[in-house]
Amino acid sequence: MKAYTDITQSKKLAEILPPESADMEYLLEHWIDEKTGRHKEEYYEIPVVKVDDDCPGQQITLPCWTLAALLSVFSLPRLMLDEQEDGWRGWFVSHYTDDYRYDSDYTDEPIDACYNLILQLKEKNLL
Repeated sequence: MKAYTDITQSKKLAEILPPESADMEYLLEHWIDEKTGRHKEEYYEIPVVKVDDDCPGQQITLPCWTLAALLSVFSLPRLMLDEQEDGWRGWFVSHYTDDYRYDSDYTDEPIDACYNLILQLKEKNLL
């Protein structure tokens, strides 16, 4: 089971959600390739717990969200593991607002369900 958003998801969510809603962050490694002289960047594959730094700008980071942080984006979330008619079990999350329920697609991972629902809500200007 995924413990946090992957780098691709984190980049997209960073465009949508406030960075303070993230509870982890990927650190960016920056170096110059000795052979080509080009600047290279790569995010570390495993994020670290987000801390308040007294020296902003010292290190480049990318916000990263755990399941708990993603669920806190919704006002009344409901995360469920459900079995469909064909026997496939999948996670989905529901978000309730003003007497209406929005549901994510079924996914193998609860983090992916939250991510998909955030994208749907953003597309409808509901986030």
